[in-house]
Amino acid sequence: MHARPSFLSFVVTGACFLTQAAARSDCLGDVRIEVQADQQASHTVGVSAGFGSNFSRVADQSFELVRAEPFDACSTPEAAYPDQAVLVQRGTCNFTEKAENVQRVGARFMLLAETEDGTECVSMGDSSGDGQAKLILRAATISKQAAGRLQGLLEAGEKVQVAPWAPTYSRYDSSEIVMWLLAVAAVTAAAFWAGHDYQEEHMSHQPTQVAASASSKKASQRPEVTMITPQVAVIFVVFASIMLLALYFFLSHIFFLFLLTVFCIASAQAIVIGLTPALEYSVPNLRDTQFILPRTMWTVSAPVAILGPPVAALVIIWALCRQDAWAWPIQDTMGLSMMLLILRQFRLPSIKVACILLPLCFLYDIFWVFLQPLLTHSDSVMVDVAKGGSSHETMPMLLTVPRFVDPLGGASSMLGFGDIVLPGLLVVFTRIFDISSRDSLHSSAADPLSPVTSPLPTSTRPSGAATPRPPARYMAFLQIFCKSGSQLAYFPICVAGYGVGLILTYAALAFSVGGSQGQPALLYLVPCTLGTVAALAWMQGDLGAMWEGVDDEATPQNAFKSSDAGSACQTDEESGFEASGAAGGEDESERSRLMQTASHSHARPRSPSRAQD
Repeated sequence: MHARPSFLSFVVTGACFLTQAAARSDCLGDVRIEVQADQQASHTVGVSAGFGSNFSRVADQSFELVRAEPFDACSTPEAAYPDQAVLVQRGTCNFTEKAENVQRVGARFMLLAETEDGTECVSMGDSSGDGQAKLILRAATISKQAAGRLQGLLEAGEKVQVAPWAPTYSRYDSSEIVMWLLAVAAVTAAAFWAGHDYQEEHMSHQPTQVAASASSKKASQRPEVTMITPQVAVIFVVFASIMLLALYFFLSHIFFLFLLTVFCIASAQAIVIGLTPALEYSVPNLRDTQFILPRTMWTVSAPVAILGPPVAALVIIWALCRQDAWAWPIQDTMGLSMMLLILRQFRLPSIKVACILLPLCFLYDIFWVFLQPLLTHSDSVMVDVAKGGSSHETMPMLLTVPRFVDPLGGASSMLGFGDIVLPGLLVVFTRIFDISSRDSLHSSAADPLSPVTSPLPTSTRPSGAATPRPPARYMAFLQIFCKSGSQLAYFPICVAGYGVGLILTYAALAFSVGGSQGQPALLYLVPCTLGTVAALAWMQGDLGAMWEGVDDEATPQNAFKSSDAGSACQTDEESGFEASGAAGGEDESERSRLMQTASHSHARPRSPSRAQD
């Protein structure tokens, strides 16, 4: 079954700039307002004003709520509101004038109702310059939806009490740890998956016909791999900027529904592709089973026929209930599945392409978050699009985890797809590079025709005794951290750099580095991943090989030149071979002849044009 790159390319493009909060009907504010009616108790969230008295840290005082007459409170109200809370509508006159009018008739708390949908509530400022001295009442802005609920209670004749307070808001929350684990696990799993695919792609070069046949059969079930070229990397960033501006000027509810449909189709496809191997492993007979759809000539595989309906139902349920508090695990599952498939299907052929793509995205993030608002003296285009613009909907292309301790409600830890996919491409490349380098060392330094003998001295080892090899699991674990010989593997270093970059991003968010409008995560992720890998490659002498990259037409044994062998990272198989050569007194010319024969038996025939190169 093949994935459709068109869907995934579209999602990757949007992922660079779609990072936003979860949808909600209340303001994103700093004041919690407890609401007690005759039949129910609830709360809403508001934004405190820049004038009047400060809010208490506890809900120690409540006020009876009334509706101002006139509703805009631009003139002195007709009735007195002694020690009451007054609901007024935004518009017609300035904020301090409204506050002075309701304070004049005894009000202690003013609730300003927004007139437009959305979660961005205005922070009332002091337009007169001396409102802080004149005004002693408390004031806050609430959303249009929240004000509508309160008006509904008042119109129903219920007595409504409101108690405003400003809870202490911690900069840190354990949800950020969960988000960090999800992101690091995503790039790590994608790298192992892509590395497994890379090894299977080259099994056909093994000398046994059985291995080649098995590899050929599995290759037909894998999605096609697309290599990202330097030209595509540049076009990608340009296209992302064009899409950002198009969404800023033309985003509407209909366009949002189109984006939502694309996301649902692509994520459902990704979930099915991700679960298919597990289902085939559990029920091997399903691998070759096909079904013909009724009244059509279309055929589908058995795993797709089994997994498709429940996955489609799950995605539809999420689309209909995406704003509910319980929907975020489904959204994260959809997003993680999609990103894993993207990182499996798209690859960087070399670090040269990474040095083009990642720095361009690095500059893209900085420009649209920090520089564009300074140049245009307006809000960030990226932030406006992320919040849904005129559609008043939030884009789904992100991972979100609600804060576990959140007295205001609705806040979440978030990470956009681009902050996982773009560095993840480099993580996948380092994994494949490590695999290729390790296989290259083994083919050039080990004689597959000779027994591996013990590294012990001849006097303490029986003649011809083979070295007891460590368990395969231990060797596989060791090879994750040791690329070849004395060199460290790049994959774990890149994953560690990605984790550190995320920690720096969360620290910058906590301390509002550069402002409170959000942080471009790539500002920290690109130096911590690309910079770290490039520095390590330069120190280990692999920068040239990385710059040339993975030759996808060649076998793993010939993909890279081997590095120096023999050190702490050297495997027992390699050290055992060197010792056996010294102990056995093997003829050097015979050894060379056998190694050359083995090398030819493993090499893949090249086309005439490549052979001439």
